[in-house]
Amino acid sequence: MKKLLLICLAAFAAASCTQEKQQSKPLYMWFDCEGNYATLSHPDSIRYYVSKIHDMGFTDVVVDVKSIMGETLYKSDIAPYMGEWDGVTRPENYDLLGYFIEEGHKLGMRVHGSLNVFAGGHNFFDRGIIYGDHADWQSQVYTEGKIVPISEIKSNYNGMLNPANPEVQEYELAILREFAEKYPDVDGIVFDRVRFDNITSDFSPLSKELFEAYAGTKVADYPDDILRWTQDADGKWDWSQGPLFRKWIEWRASVIKDFVTEAHRQLKEINPRLLIGDYTGAWYPTYYYVGVNWASKQFDPARYFDWATPEYRNTGYADLLDIYMT
Repeated sequence: MKKLLLICLAAFAAASCTQEKQQSKPLYMWFDCEGNYATLSHPDSIRYYVSKIHDMGFTDVVVDVKSIMGETLYKSDIAPYMGEWDGVTRPENYDLLGYFIEEGHKLGMRVHGSLNVFAGGHNFFDRGIIYGDHADWQSQVYTEGKIVPISEIKSNYNGMLNPANPEVQEYELAILREFAEKYPDVDGIVFDRVRFDNITSDFSPLSKELFEAYAGTKVADYPDDILRWTQDADGKWDWSQGPLFRKWIEWRASVIKDFVTEAHRQLKEINPRLLIGDYTGAWYPTYYYVGVNWASKQFDPARYFDWATPEYRNTGYADLLDIYMT
């Protein structure tokens, strides 16, 4: 699991030389929804762990409330409810986050809900919304010379959606709005998987059409004008950049920036005091693989990286965040 029960995530990683400075910084404990499903199916367990991490010095709790399958840990009118995992069941009226908010606030802690945004399936279990009514929303992956639905790639457990699809964006924004309205007392929301799956996605006809409109040009040889796969004498596959690769990278990052901008606007409109957070991978020199520019728009990556266009800096969204964790 990416996030186990006792993984601590600090909001900002600036080094602190004194104990006093360290104590002034927020300390986050993240509760993964799958790894802790059985444990957190009992209110007394939530009470126990919230008290325990408070005594250890943690100031903030992050609770997974939307899994990579696209299922929510609360009763939603939009997304399916995650009422079972690994043989353990929960009733629809079990309010996981509500218990965390109640216990955390008693101790003066901040409580945040985390939602996996552009995730729609667990490919190891063939489970999630891409295995149901929304199969057409899944990423189309260009790998080893062919384009296939991500649900067919069983080496990848992430059944990601296509973030560029307007229907997907509106669906996910509706879930975020519902969450903010359902939990007015929550302190913050943390986005997870607000990204494309990898450098290999999304190569659907819709993405081609949207990219051409953005770039103002037709892609004559799709997808090889963007990404090319070749196989060596030993049968090993590798990809290389096509002539439109850098513009494609810029476009994908602009898709994510625009979504974060709109999500920020809508959430703050519902609850102005709601903290907006984001969890990403740290490796900025290769994080463009997943279409994300989590830097400030004042930072110009084109000065340092050959994959960045001069306009890529405009896709940075750090300035929209109250919390960033990596």
